Amino acid sequence: MSELDDLGVHVNVVDCLTRRREGYHQKLIDLKTAAGESSTQSIHDVVLTKEEGLDKLLASDWYLRRPLADHFLASRHNP
Repeated sequence: MSELDDLGVHVNVVDCLTRRREGYHQKLIDLKTAAGESSTQSIHDVVLTKEEGLDKLLASDWYLRRPLADHFLASRHNP
């Protein structure tokens, strides 16, 4: 199942988005390594952040998110 709609209010009640790697994610990661460099080639190369450490909050999913999907994970401890 990929969609379940409530047609009375026109809403998809299981709207799920898979977190994917975006183009600007790499710019945030590279920002720390290029912090000492002051030459910018164009306005498109400028990376502005509102807070420090945003690169540590980036997440992407290894699976396609779908409603009603079950995951079976191995136990961390042996009985």
